[in-house]
Amino acid sequence: MFYVPKQPGFRLLGEDYGDQLYYIEQRPNDEQRDYPGYRRALPPEGGEITEFESTTDVLEKLNEDEKYSIDQREYIKARIFDMLIGDWDRHEDQWRWAQYEIGEDDIRFIPVPRDRDAAFSKFDGIAIPIIQMIMPDLRHWQAYGPNIENVKWFNSEGNNLDRALLNKHDTSVWVEEAQKIQNGLTDAEIDAAFDELPEEVQDEASEAIKNNLKKRLSNIVDIARRYGQIMQEKVVIHGTHKDDKIIVTRMPQGKTKVVLRRILSGEKNKIFFERTFDSEETDEIWIYGLNDKDEFKVEGKGHNEIMVRLIGGFG
Repeated sequence: MFYVPKQPGFRLLGEDYGDQLYYIEQRPNDEQRDYPGYRRALPPEGGEITEFESTTDVLEKLNEDEKYSIDQREYIKARIFDMLIGDWDRHEDQWRWAQYEIGEDDIRFIPVPRDRDAAFSKFDGIAIPIIQMIMPDLRHWQAYGPNIENVKWFNSEGNNLDRALLNKHDTSVWVEEAQKIQNGLTDAEIDAAFDELPEEVQDEASEAIKNNLKKRLSNIVDIARRYGQIMQEKVVIHGTHKDDKIIVTRMPQGKTKVVLRRILSGEKNKIFFERTFDSEETDEIWIYGLNDKDEFKVEGKGHNEIMVRLIGGFG
């Protein structure tokens, strides 16, 4: 947060802007590849950040080749932090991605969240529930407090991206990452952070936010568990725009195993996705083959089977 005086350089905008408080954040770009804040989440295998990408470019690269992947644990951790601070506005343009090259065939995208103007939101007044009744899509408007009453609606802005990116981990990983955040942030650290606010805004409102943050931190594991369970209900998996082999194996006790391999002539078909799902958690699995000549194979027998949708592409 910065005070920006009137700027002669604004020219035509000079009458409308300046002499106010402005929220200014660093934009990830190639010149900031060594910025410590962007390097804390890097994998331990070695490698380097080569560039920063938009979400649109990341999705295109994920479809292009299996060598590209998302660090899904780091994305889960970032999404839990969104819920901790009450940031409901997490559509695809709210992210940049550090392209981290470990090797020629292992390139991972590390999430860099941005644009925090919806954190610690306050929605009050008698009109809000009436508006939400008329316009249900606005149910993500939930005033910041110790808990999140409805995690599904709270995350509705970011849920499409979550489903597009997250498919490797079950609810236990959401719980593990929430526990890391809970154990890594103390009340004393929260107090110290709020003490950094300008004296002019250290008032009843900031004190209420601070107290709610501490209480929400104590509830964050349960919040993450509830959303993690929602994310398991329908899981989306996609292949690439190359020749892929998709094998669905039905197993006893409501289990379904999904394996995706590249079809390579003269080489061992590389597995780039493998996970066993449980019908106790998962109702549907959607598998997109995307383009080129893919092979779908369903084998085995089971009971209480998960519904699997196989969607082909052009090829």
